[in-house]
Amino acid sequence: MSKWTDFRDSLENSLDFGQINEAVKQSFTTQLINEVLPTAEVIADKFIGTIRDQAKTEQGWCKIRDAVVLPATIDLCLYAMHKLLTVTAENTKTE
Repeated sequence: MSKWTDFRDSLENSLDFGQINEAVKQSFTTQLINEVLPTAEVIADKFIGTIRDQAKTEQGWCKIRDAVVLPATIDLCLYAMHKLLTVTAENTKTE
């Protein structure tokens, strides 16, 4: 087996998800909103900036992909994730 498989298996075996309550789920959602999504947005902005610059020298479908399709898809996915997590966090109660 590969080292990755050994690592993955040991990680899976060490995690115990038997005691997940509402407070844990709320905390996890808050962490996603406050820490993960902002980081993902910074990375996405850099990626989108780079591919939009590259689109200037592309032609045909590659130009459309780099200038419109990928940036719109990434922005839409991040917006949807942020909106869904925020609405979920606002409409659930901690035990």
